[in-house]
Amino acid sequence: MVSATFTLVSHMDYEKGVSEIPSGIPILRHEDFGADFVFQPEYIEKYQTIMVPLSFEYSSYHKSDEGNFNDIEVTYVQARTEWIAQIIANKAIHDEQQRNYVYSLRSEVDGIDMAYNLSRFNTQVMLVKENTLYFVKLSEPIDREVLEKIVRILFENTEKNI
Repeated sequence: MVSATFTLVSHMDYEKGVSEIPSGIPILRHEDFGADFVFQPEYIEKYQTIMVPLSFEYSSYHKSDEGNFNDIEVTYVQARTEWIAQIIANKAIHDEQQRNYVYSLRSEVDGIDMAYNLSRFNTQVMLVKENTLYFVKLSEPIDREVLEKIVRILFENTEKNI
């Protein structure tokens, strides 16, 4: 009974429009990667817990002239402290570590604390700076140039108004 009550109180999730993303938190858009047709994310799912006061995810896609679909999926996590962010990051790495495609990208990017490839085809990365984590998944491989763009958009010149 106690654990059920704790779960109810500590975890509230609800779906909101993308306009509900707090100001100051950047959104990855297809135009950031040179897409002709720009689609904004249509929704976010927002989560709150005692340890993670704000977490949400959004996804969007566009169809290219060649008929290919390109997807962007982003999960944003703001932990209460850097220590909790480190625990979340280590858990994500540990969950994927049995596979041989998990590796650090730290040497390829400046300005953040941790960067890891989390997918076999280099399409998903985890980025950590202080108490903020991003899990970014694209339909195309994330090479060094794309990774630098993602880091610049998500971490540089942003104000946290939460």
